[in-house]
Amino acid sequence: MGAEIMADKDVSETIEQLVKLQSVAKEHFLLHEKKNGLLKDLEKEEETLQAMHDTSNDLDQQRNDLSQAMNDVQNQIQEALEAIKKLKEKEAYVKTQKEYIALDTEQSIQRDKIKELEKESQTKTKELDEVKTLYGKQKQELKDQKGRFSEQQLEVDSSIEEIEKKLQDIETIRSEVLPTLDRQTLSRFERIVQNKNGVGIVPVNEGICEGCNIAVTPQVISLIRSNKEIIYCINCARILYLPKRTSIFD
Repeated sequence: MGAEIMADKDVSETIEQLVKLQSVAKEHFLLHEKKNGLLKDLEKEEETLQAMHDTSNDLDQQRNDLSQAMNDVQNQIQEALEAIKKLKEKEAYVKTQKEYIALDTEQSIQRDKIKELEKESQTKTKELDEVKTLYGKQKQELKDQKGRFSEQQLEVDSSIEEIEKKLQDIETIRSEVLPTLDRQTLSRFERIVQNKNGVGIVPVNEGICEGCNIAVTPQVISLIRSNKEIIYCINCARILYLPKRTSIFD
């Protein structure tokens, strides 16, 4: 077990202020983590809602496209029926067998066309029914999801409001401590807090670093007690300090 040393004239006041800051640092860290987690969860739910909304729009577009396609097919069937009707009317004016055969052939072509169009109409009708069913189901699921999202949003807003109130109370304590610390020390402490689950400074008790439970040598404890240097645990990188009345031989 060793230590990383930062030169300083007398760090006793700095250590005292860091310990005071640590008294709220863990909660400050956890509250921000909780807030960010709530917002991320809400963002995921919003993405899910948007995806469902997009799916619903796609199904609605498919429904409209199929309806339009069916109308087009029906119009083509009607045109073919009209063509057959006109061809039959022409039969009264036919003078030769060749003309009659030609008219009959044209009617056969139109009848075959109608058969194909009717098959197409049946296929599209089936597709449309399936899409309508999916659309109805998706629409209901979207409605349910919107309801759940609204409830979750209210819960998140309420939770964040409580978190913000707690953070304001913590900020009162932080505002007393922060001006007493130099920028470099504060910056490093806050980096450690972020990287070490909210704990940036820990005591050494009975020769053990309470941050990582690794033994601290008597030489390092002597350096901590001297208050001439800020000592960092070489194992967990947290700042080390000795609680009051701790013996150098602990």
